[in-house]
Amino acid sequence: MVVPAPLLDRPELVPTDWLTDVARRSGLVAPGARSIGTGQVGQNVRFTISWSGDEDAPPTLVGKFAAADETSRMAGLLTGTYVGEVRFYQELAERCAMRVPTCHVAELDLASGAFVLLFEDIPPARQGDQIAGCPVDEAALA
Repeated sequence: MVVPAPLLDRPELVPTDWLTDVARRSGLVAPGARSIGTGQVGQNVRFTISWSGDEDAPPTLVGKFAAADETSRMAGLLTGTYVGEVRFYQELAERCAMRVPTCHVAELDLASGAFVLLFEDIPPARQGDQIAGCPVDEAALA
């Protein structure tokens, strides 16, 4: 379930208490759980989290943010890439028949292009390389 949260547009701005609050409100972890420790046109970051009070809580979450480079950020905004992805998770993902990562936060500032998506981590899935492509056997899996 996507929950409203403050828009933190760079991974280094994400504090432990923000992750804890989002995880609790989205139902990802038990109400008493708390985190301990720190954890092309965008930035993807895997946060490693230690929890106490909920042994079933996930050890990792994935954050996606706008590009740090201003030219890349504006390209993502002007082409509609950021808007399309954030709106997909805000409005359509829960009704999608195919498997998509559960998104816990989806926030966007249209003026600046800043956005944050916070997803479940689904190992051993990995991000593809849009420039290099992939072998035929990997493409067949899609």
